Amino acid sequence: YQRQLDSHVAIPVAALKRRQEREQNEASESGGQDRRVVARKRVAALIYNLTNRQEIAGTLATLYLYRGSCYYSSASCTSLPLGEAIRQLTTEQYACALITDDDPSSPKYHAVSYLDDYIYRPDELQVVNLYEFTMWYFQRKTGNYRTAKLNFRESHPLYKSHCLGKRHIDVVPVIQGFRMPSSQNDNSNLACKRAVLSLILFKPFRSLADLIGESVDCADAMVWQSALDVWLPTRSTFVETIMINMQDYYIGQQRAKAESAAHAEAAVINHREGDVEADEDGNNDSDEIYGDNAVDQDYILNDDDMSVDEDMMNIRENGGGDAVVLDS
Repeated sequence: YQRQLDSHVAIPVAALKRRQEREQNEASESGGQDRRVVARKRVAALIYNLTNRQEIAGTLATLYLYRGSCYYSSASCTSLPLGEAIRQLTTEQYACALITDDDPSSPKYHAVSYLDDYIYRPDELQVVNLYEFTMWYFQRKTGNYRTAKLNFRESHPLYKSHCLGKRHIDVVPVIQGFRMPSSQNDNSNLACKRAVLSLILFKPFRSLADLIGESVDCADAMVWQSALDVWLPTRSTFVETIMINMQDYYIGQQRAKAESAAHAEAAVINHREGDVEADEDGNNDSDEIYGDNAVDQDYILNDDDMSVDEDMMNIRENGGGDAVVLDS
């Protein structure tokens, strides 16, 4: 399996050439086809080959079963750097971007962190969580817009020059840095990790105290777990659906492992001894996708974008003993 291609254009071009060859063979056998039908099939096939097959395979299969079009358009996406959010909430060392300010009465550059837009959001967005905020809103320069402006609080570094805009179409947040652990895992560290990620993503907050309360130790795993238990019954239907969808990753993983084991068992029963050994080797290779030795990473992102699930211990490595809570 090749993770990166030298040329993304070569694949759809080669597929188009193969389709043209098939069309010529079919035309010679059947005496010609309707040009409109041929054109529609060419466009649909070209779009199919230009899309991310891993992302859309399930949807295309559904469309095929329901005799729908073979065309599927992916939704727009935006990054949600969850690792940076955790750093800003739990440490004093986190990344900032330098933004130029054209106002001569203000400093030329302002340091702005990822969470600043969310923490200093206007009061009318008080109950919006980080996940939904990323879906619906974006930072823009203040100007003469027809729509009502959503001004930041005055504590925002760009309060005078920027505001929030609302998207006309929701986008899909691509969570960078961490993968939500399974809710069925009994490991205490993973349970704590799930509590941390769930609260930061889905519970509205402006500070760490809004998530776990005042005067508590954020390195205490029980504090996060207790806060999660209190919050879960109050979550919205939308948030519950998103969390169920995240759990589906592990349900699919378990089903794949079960199917792989069933195929291996069938191979032992139905094939000769020599074939059995070969089949078992093949199944073991496939199991590396799901086994303990597999590389746990998202295919959407490159390694430089923190696609591999970070060791949460690293988030707090400069904080000494406080790293206990975020240990994955």
